[in-house]
Amino acid sequence: MSSAATQDEPSPREIEDRDWRSSVARAVTEVFAPWLLITGLFLGVGAKYGATGLGWGLLGALFASLGPMGFIVGGVIAGRFSDHHLTTREHRIVPLVLSLLSVGLGIVTLQMGGAPSALVAVEVSMLGGLLVMGPITAIWKISFHTGVAAAAACILMAVHGLALAGLLLLVVLIGWSRVVLSHHSVAQVVAGAPVGVLAALPAFLLVR
Repeated sequence: MSSAATQDEPSPREIEDRDWRSSVARAVTEVFAPWLLITGLFLGVGAKYGATGLGWGLLGALFASLGPMGFIVGGVIAGRFSDHHLTTREHRIVPLVLSLLSVGLGIVTLQMGGAPSALVAVEVSMLGGLLVMGPITAIWKISFHTGVAAAAACILMAVHGLALAGLLLLVVLIGWSRVVLSHHSVAQVVAGAPVGVLAALPAFLLVR
């Protein structure tokens, strides 16, 4: 029996490979978290309009990512949420509703303030993404990581050109990280990308 147990145990090399993969996956998941991707998207689009555009981009990100993320972190500290990635599906509902309200307020603020139309369009695209992916995540844990990453990559390509097509490789890397960490199934990761793009990109193109 001891011999069989020994055969079932992972070898030191397997343990090392597993630890290495997990470490890289955790780093990718944190560096390319949705709130950071959204902030980068706003700044990336805003950069087209110079310093003023960056300022508007930061304001847009406050409504779409920085503010809602602050609420989530507060919830984690208070023990209401399991973690800042909201890996427990049931914990996503309240932050999603808050994000919808915050993004809606952001659209009004940017529009009335005279922000560049492309940045108003980014805010509208965030609303589109939430309206589509929110109901899905209520019944199935679709990957917001890959959804946001794919939508952000496509919007940045629409603004700055196909020279940024390499960003799509990040979507694959991010999806890999979520599966390695067992936060999502392959199906949830694969579905997240096209759903995110179809929810956000048309809204952006119509408004900008």
